[in-house]
Amino acid sequence: MSTGDAESVIGHLRFSRPDLVLLDLYLDGPDGWEVLRDIKNQDPHLPVVIFTAYDSFMDDPRLSQADGYVIKSIDLGELKQKIAEFLNRKTANQPVLCLQASMAPK
Repeated sequence: MSTGDAESVIGHLRFSRPDLVLLDLYLDGPDGWEVLRDIKNQDPHLPVVIFTAYDSFMDDPRLSQADGYVIKSIDLGELKQKIAEFLNRKTANQPVLCLQASMAPK
C-alpha cells in the first residue's frame, strides 16, 4: 500500500494494520517528522523506517523515534535488508502488510 500525503498515512493506519512503514520525510501536508511522531503515538511498536534521498538527517535527534534510516539509492540492497530484518521477526504464517508513505511523482 502506498500513499503520498501525511493525512492519508494516518488514515491508512487507522484502518489497516501494516507490519512496517517506509516513511519519506517529505510528504504533502505535515512534514514527515510529525507523521513519525503521530505513528509512534498511535502504535509505538510499529516499525517505521525512514526512506529518504537526504543524508542530512543522520544526526537529527528526532531520528531516534524511527526504527531505521535508509538513504534512497539505485541499489535497493540496503532497503531490502532493512525490510527483511523487521519482517523476519514475524512468524512465517502471518500475512505481511507494508505501508509506504512517500511523495508521488508529479
